[in-house]
Amino acid sequence: MDLLTREEAAQRLRISTDTLDRLRRAGKIAYVQHVKGGKVWFTDDALREYLARTTHAAQPQREVKGTYRKRRR
Repeated sequence: MDLLTREEAAQRLRISTDTLDRLRRAGKIAYVQHVKGGKVWFTDDALREYLARTTHAAQPQREVKGTYRKRRR
């Protein structure tokens, strides 16, 4: 199991380290910290789990009937 630094994890998720820290503090992404107040690490599994929870299926496009404008008289 490889441990990723904050910078590496943020880069893989394509977010900033500040955003990653906010997600971690909010309990939305799992992390490893060997000593309280020490360095924070992330696993590939934690990143995949976060992405799976935040990925939404695409919705089919609704068929547009007519136009949104009212007809002229």
